[in-house]
Amino acid sequence: MKAKILPVLIALPVCLALISFKASAEGVEGAKTTANIIVQNAGSWTTLSNSVVVIPPGQTWHCIVTGSADGSNPAPANSFDHQYRFTLSVDSANPAVDGACERTLEFDNNFGVDDVSFEDVNSTCPFKNIGPGAHIFRWQARKFNANDLNLTVQDNSHTVMCSRNLQ
Repeated sequence: MKAKILPVLIALPVCLALISFKASAEGVEGAKTTANIIVQNAGSWTTLSNSVVVIPPGQTWHCIVTGSADGSNPAPANSFDHQYRFTLSVDSANPAVDGACERTLEFDNNFGVDDVSFEDVNSTCPFKNIGPGAHIFRWQARKFNANDLNLTVQDNSHTVMCSRNLQ
């Protein structure tokens, strides 16, 4: 009899926690693609993926966005280093560089040693106190310098999760 009651006693606190759990996510959105996207410009961002989140009138939401991408090494061995910027943004097709959500991808092909064929890059960024209306969340990339070779982003994805509560 004890063997039959023990699993129930172990599962009971978990069940009670799930029953009392209040879901806090108001919206989940995102996008993904396996299509190759070429990053050609150092002066403006290339949008890798975007999604629209609509916040109802009278509400303010707080969102967490994650982005991930695979970049192909564009350079042969013994070439110069090549760097690329990746960022997450909301409602801006051309955000400032060097922001807190920005990550750098670098291929270092010096010293006669080929770097890897591709690298992955990821970022996570909070966007707080977003008011009512339609908002565009973007996962973007650009060259670090004009002399960097064009980068092929092989695939990428981003996820947006929003809540009215900060807890």
